[in-house]
Amino acid sequence: MSSSYRAVRRSWVRRERIPHRLRSLAWYRPDQGVTLRATRASGAETYVLSDGMTLTQSGETATFNTADFVDIGAATAAEVVAVINTDWATNSATDTTGDFTVTGRGVIGGTGRSALGLSVNPFVTQCDDLSGNVLHMVQATAADQVVWITRDAGFNNLPLLASQETGLTRFMDNGDTLAVADVHMFAAVAADNDPGLDVGGVDTGHFVGSSSGFSSYPFSTGSINETFGTSAGKNGNPTLALTTPHRYELVSAPSDFRNFVNDESIVDTGTNTVSFDSDTALFRTKGGDFSWLGRIGETAIMRALTFTERLAMTAYQTARFRF
Repeated sequence: MSSSYRAVRRSWVRRERIPHRLRSLAWYRPDQGVTLRATRASGAETYVLSDGMTLTQSGETATFNTADFVDIGAATAAEVVAVINTDWATNSATDTTGDFTVTGRGVIGGTGRSALGLSVNPFVTQCDDLSGNVLHMVQATAADQVVWITRDAGFNNLPLLASQETGLTRFMDNGDTLAVADVHMFAAVAADNDPGLDVGGVDTGHFVGSSSGFSSYPFSTGSINETFGTSAGKNGNPTLALTTPHRYELVSAPSDFRNFVNDESIVDTGTNTVSFDSDTALFRTKGGDFSWLGRIGETAIMRALTFTERLAMTAYQTARFRF
């Protein structure tokens, strides 16, 4: 976790006195810990670098010098990893079967980005859980990985995750159970289509959830068919097009089920049957064809919040993304 993130979170606790670490079940921010997979053109087995090329991230710079390679014009993944891990103090790179991945905490820059296959939308193998519960979202299959967008104007020029827009992407999931009765979710998202496209024979996408409870977002009618944390689907159609970057909020408790789009109430009911009982997935249901197409700037899943805590979270996310 970067020092800048710690500073921001300390300010929330000091001002609002919210025990975020105690409340957080899972927290994903694409600017705070994603593992990026390098890609090489035409299946090349080496990286075409030149003396003095750099790779920068979060204020750290790795410089590739001729002396660090057997042949800098045909650099191996292991050689690249060695330079990055020597020059970067906190971020790390790993050599995996001849390719390399790099843990990212900010926009990647430098003259060596293109030669290393990190110039345009690198693929993501893992998105770290910042809550402390180690519920990292992972995806080892290259064809199913999301891409990391370094900046997006619709999300206040912050990094985000996006689908490959093929209709086949299954995105990231973990093998841990989110078995809680009360959950409060906040997400900064934008769908690619509203209403949803026909994906795998189903004209909707599952944004987050498990095999038993998920967010169909958007549904075929452009509405949200919300079953995340409940055994009965509840529909609502927001005024704002879901293709517009927005803040999405869901409260799911035994006697309270509500969801909001930028504070517009979509569903509000006191009847709910909680049904968290299986693995949680971000952007899809496990093993299903309900691929979600869109962009995500942040997802925070928490235990039930008080009214004051909820206001603090909505204010934070609205300000962060300038919604």
